[in-house]
Amino acid sequence: MKILLVEDEDRSVRQAMAGIDAAAPGAFVTVVGSRDEAVKVLHTEGFDLIVCDLRIPPYAASADISDRHGLAVHTEARESCPGTPIVFLSAFATPRNTSTPLSFGGTQNVFGLSGYPMVQLIEKDDLDRFEALVRALFSALTSLDTSCQVLSGDVEDDMFLRAVRIYAKQISMSQAEIHAMPGGLSNAPLGRVSFSSTQSGRANVFMKVVSFADAESETLRFQEFVPNRLQGANFAPSLPPITAGLRGQAALISNLADGCDSLFGILRTSDLKAAEAVKALKIATTPWEHAVDPAPTRLGDLRKRRINNDKLETLNESIEEFRAIESCEIAMKSRICHGDLHGENVLVTPDGRPILIDFGDLGPNAAPLDPVTLELSIIFHKAGPARSSAWAESVDWASWADLETFAAGSPFESFIRECRGWALQQDSPDSVYGMAYAHSIRQFKYSDVNRAIARAIALSASRSIGRGA
Repeated sequence: MKILLVEDEDRSVRQAMAGIDAAAPGAFVTVVGSRDEAVKVLHTEGFDLIVCDLRIPPYAASADISDRHGLAVHTEARESCPGTPIVFLSAFATPRNTSTPLSFGGTQNVFGLSGYPMVQLIEKDDLDRFEALVRALFSALTSLDTSCQVLSGDVEDDMFLRAVRIYAKQISMSQAEIHAMPGGLSNAPLGRVSFSSTQSGRANVFMKVVSFADAESETLRFQEFVPNRLQGANFAPSLPPITAGLRGQAALISNLADGCDSLFGILRTSDLKAAEAVKALKIATTPWEHAVDPAPTRLGDLRKRRINNDKLETLNESIEEFRAIESCEIAMKSRICHGDLHGENVLVTPDGRPILIDFGDLGPNAAPLDPVTLELSIIFHKAGPARSSAWAESVDWASWADLETFAAGSPFESFIRECRGWALQQDSPDSVYGMAYAHSIRQFKYSDVNRAIARAIALSASRSIGRGA
């Protein structure tokens, strides 16, 4: 348990530490003595509990002791470390103008404690109440480790594992098995989780732990573009997120049907079934298409939105050979795109129905983005099936734009053809090649991607611009 203690008086620090040691043995406590020190720490670390003297100085050695500065810590904590309980200690009666803002914290489910007040005020002399409060949180947090047996696989993120245990407690499950998923563009910890219990049955969810800001943004875009436009059978419906007890982060949760496999999983066993799933996905996302006149887009600008020149320089990568082509303009259509479409973000039911998950990059974008990134995910994504194939070693990646030469004989031929056909249905060949060029150059930033392959695809795509399909 990580606790931030904001207290400027040595005697009060000793008292609070004695209470914490008694109630939460082994807790890691960071002690600071002023508003500014507290704000600085909150900017860089997450905590499970914040304990703050209400009347503190703004900075070390200042004589301006005031509850204004304690309230400033409260404001900063709500901003930088949302979902973290705060306990204010006070040796003075609390006036209305102080108690009112402190009452805005409301209650949340913290470590399985439902209806827990997020902001509480305790008199400094009431050590028994302080210890009881800390003990209740500590007990709830430590009980998470024993209330649910978690098979974590390769997942090591502490807050993801905690979110799994909190959710298991909320839905009365005693076991959880995590199927780790390699992160996409956000690199956030995520995975499919299967919960079970002899009393409560089974439940399957997709879970992702992100910052509060990212969670809010993704939730808003999901509400705007998904349930109102796509058929409910083609996306994982969202469940109430976990917004407390994750050190300033939030867990987004979606419900999943039994028996789903990822599109990559399907592709490993059946190229034809994977192609059929892509065809069904193309139809399912048709409502995201809208009639917008193509807009002229410089190829260089398209690439810079994905990886800029400064980043390329830090990677010691040169795109000098592409300078001339980057000045060309392509008329590109737009549509609503998933934005991070790869074979792990598409689940497939046993009857072949595709289900989209993970909407962190959802929004308007270049029309061919989704099918292009889906096709190339077989080699660019960490879990891409082509990475471990003999075909990847033998194929000429510089022939990528020539579909007949590139795909012929591939173990993923049907999948590639379906993705390429979908892309060309969305926009012109130049737009598809431009998208493939920008997406391939972007891969330079990922250390696990074979840059020679990315460069070869970028070269093939760029050379095909202006030549038609």
